[in-house]
Amino acid sequence: MLDSSKSKHLSEERSSGLYDPEYEHDNCGFGFIANIKNHKSHQIIKQALEILENLDHRGAVGADPLAGDGAGILIQVPDKILREEMSKENIVCQTTVDTALPWFSCLEMRWSKARCMESIEKTVAKEKLAF
Repeated sequence: MLDSSKSKHLSEERSSGLYDPEYEHDNCGFGFIANIKNHKSHQIIKQALEILENLDHRGAVGADPLAGDGAGILIQVPDKILREEMSKENIVCQTTVDTALPWFSCLEMRWSKARCMESIEKTVAKEKLAF
């Protein structure tokens, strides 16, 4: 039986695919959105950004607003775009299987870009990753 405290639109939903309204409940600030049929669209990105905004309104941020809380979105970058950008930096990648595009945000104002890159390169080497 559904909890009556749930919003009306959720309580009227039926199980569909992986979704089951019986699992609806409050949580501590986590959002997930995907197209179950693997259709790519900009709408999914818009919805993910809206989730991030809503998490902020729920107070899902760290105690220090300048430090950041690590919240973000994970997206798939089209291979063609990724390779075009890599070629601008003279980076050649033979395969897409093990290719990742990390995003780093060095918010610590005392750190320079060079110090951030040094830290990233050190970690990549320690983990034996290609950089």
